[in-house]
Amino acid sequence: MLYNGPEYYALRSLPETNANFNDVVHTNTGSVVYGGYSYTNIPLLYDLERQMVATAWNDGESLFSLQNKKLSAFSVLGHNFIRLDSTVVGAPATGFYDVLYNGKVQVLAKHSKRLHIVKEFKSPDDRYEYHVRYYLKKGGKYYDINSRGDMVNILTGHDRELKKFISEHGIKFTEPDMVQLASYYDTF
Repeated sequence: MLYNGPEYYALRSLPETNANFNDVVHTNTGSVVYGGYSYTNIPLLYDLERQMVATAWNDGESLFSLQNKKLSAFSVLGHNFIRLDSTVVGAPATGFYDVLYNGKVQVLAKHSKRLHIVKEFKSPDDRYEYHVRYYLKKGGKYYDINSRGDMVNILTGHDRELKKFISEHGIKFTEPDMVQLASYYDTF
């Protein structure tokens, strides 16, 4: 049953930002895999500060949190998230990861936000700081990647072809470039 979590309430919204994925203010239609069952056309809100997903009751206004342990995957705003469990050998910290590319290798992003209090609590200068970490899964192992060089060092076996591809396509360390490089690597 989907409707069985605690009430959700936003901790704090600021004029220009909030704790939610893509700074959305309202729920967006998405889908979830919850307790082993798939649900579609569900109103969803992904809170990056608390790493929780909320949905609306049938009244369309009251929100409640889905239980993270029961939520194995969800999609919202064109992004597909999976829940990884750190008890699995080699997996990064338990949480939700944005699947940027899913082939022979997998590129993942871990999004988070933290409230930065500038002077005192509830100062107009307070803001949410957005953070993202990237991971590459190859051969069942997860690697923390911080640069294009990290990716190249992990994607071994076709160094000459990769370097040529990077040069010809101007590959940097952006999400689209990481996806393009992983996709190219999967052709070997």
